[in-house]
Amino acid sequence: FLNATDPSLIYPFQGTGQWTNLSGNGAVIANSFDENTAVSNLPNGTTTFQWTVEQGNCSLSDNIQITNLSVTASATDQTDCNSTFTLNGNDPSTFGGTGYWEILSGSGSITAPSTQYNTNITGVPNGASTTLQWTVDNGTCTDNIQISVTNNSFNISAGSDQTICTDNTILNGDDPLTGNGYWTLFSGSGTFSNTADRNATVTGINQGTSVYRWTVTRNGCTAFDDVSITNNSPSTALITGPLNTETCDGTATLTANLPAPYYADTQYWELISGNVTYNDPTTNFTVDVSNLAPGNNIFKWAITRGTCPDSEDFITIVNNEVTAVAGTDETICSDATFLNATDPLIIYPNQGTGMWTNLSGNGAVIANSLDENT
Repeated sequence: FLNATDPSLIYPFQGTGQWTNLSGNGAVIANSFDENTAVSNLPNGTTTFQWTVEQGNCSLSDNIQITNLSVTASATDQTDCNSTFTLNGNDPSTFGGTGYWEILSGSGSITAPSTQYNTNITGVPNGASTTLQWTVDNGTCTDNIQISVTNNSFNISAGSDQTICTDNTILNGDDPLTGNGYWTLFSGSGTFSNTADRNATVTGINQGTSVYRWTVTRNGCTAFDDVSITNNSPSTALITGPLNTETCDGTATLTANLPAPYYADTQYWELISGNVTYNDPTTNFTVDVSNLAPGNNIFKWAITRGTCPDSEDFITIVNNEVTAVAGTDETICSDATFLNATDPLIIYPNQGTGMWTNLSGNGAVIANSLDENT
């Protein structure tokens, strides 16, 4: 407020007063004819005002100076996707002053010196805000302003790693809440039922490890996490030989395929029924076997891996081995006799059907070629 004396109250008790701004700046006199008027928009520095009293053609003036030493603190709120912010207070050195930052609420550490207008604050937690105050001082006047820095970054989980025994599974990414999430294939194989579903089903997962990435965008920030899915099922067991599954001497060579890549802890041949002597290690992909039981001999080829069910294939080797005993040679004194072979069903391997033939090609007649004692 300007504070001139009413000319009617001092000698010569007459005249009319009026204020003028001699500095020509933007200071606004509310009522130039009011000796006690208000003044606004005073700029920093000194403004000169003149009070002039007039009476007729006579006038007299007096000047006063108003010096505004006020200071203004300025800074703005910030939102980002990390825990470190560069503060943006105004530089107090422009008006010969000083300033300092302080934390009013929340977490974080102001990087020394806190008197630096554009220092940093570190350690603002994910999803949290910290309120700070910037205070400036020129030795006479002070001002402050409060701002907040908000770290909108967040952590996300794609779920726990899995070990499976099939080619499909259900994923378990975190709920994106107010944001949006999507799955991508980072490495390996697989097809998503719905890339935007945090619990999407993945199919077509090949043996080995596949990595899937769950990415979420929220409040202008993005976070992601990876999950590893290991299909621990063994390679498919496949018996490839022998092509002829009949043997006439009780021996055979068993052969299984060796796929590439090969997923297994071990593999083995196993006799399911019959009899066998293994002439090679049962873990070999190719093994020679002997002493097969007469008739059907069933073998299993199994590939094992971890706790997953074995992959198995089966083959039946038929041992049609037979024994032929025609009896003893004879010398006779007539044109007829009885042949005396041994019934193949009563001697090892106790199987087969016998039949007589005349190898000499003469006129000898066999009464019943299928009767061992014809």
